[in-house]
Amino acid sequence: MSFLDKVKETAAKAGEGVKKGAAQVKDKVGVAQLQKKADENAKRIGYLIVTEKTEGRAPPAGEIDRLVAEIMEFRAQIEETAEAQQKFEGAVQAESAPATPAERAATADEAPSSS
Repeated sequence: MSFLDKVKETAAKAGEGVKKGAAQVKDKVGVAQLQKKADENAKRIGYLIVTEKTEGRAPPAGEIDRLVAEIMEFRAQIEETAEAQQKFEGAVQAESAPATPAERAATADEAPSSS
């Protein structure tokens, strides 16, 4: 393999890493947005309950149930994203370079002895 081929291969791998990193950032931003929406709904539920208890005005029929259902949907989406991130991180770890001899030796030194 020529030097130029190695450079091209390294550049291609770097490009893939950038794409994967961008996807991770996008997922984390998406999770933060979903969490914010869930928090806003929880806050609305709290205000509806406080208004009912202090002013005697009942919330609109089904409003609390609708907000709770939305919160549950946001949580499900967050969970799906978290699972996808874990799979991605596992795949990235599997693609990483093999351990150097020094790393293997250090790991072997740390292994508990069976006494």
